[in-house]
Amino acid sequence: MIVLEIFTFGIIIMGNEAGSIDCYVFIESKEQIAKILFNLSKIDNTEHICDQLKSIYNQIDGMHELKKSKRGKLFNLSS
Repeated sequence: MIVLEIFTFGIIIMGNEAGSIDCYVFIESKEQIAKILFNLSKIDNTEHICDQLKSIYNQIDGMHELKKSKRGKLFNLSS
């Protein structure tokens, strides 16, 4: 379980995926973008914005996969 404390807001955020805080941020960011895409899909003439958000989502997903891959390689080296 990941526990992240944000001192400026006094908020404690907990996630369920084992991994780093970076992975937690990637997951949360992708979820927020998915919600935005869902909401914007209901509005006319937002296709260009949605395309940009999909591109950002894919970039974050790629960064997340890279982070997981590196963690897996480090874990295998230490075993």
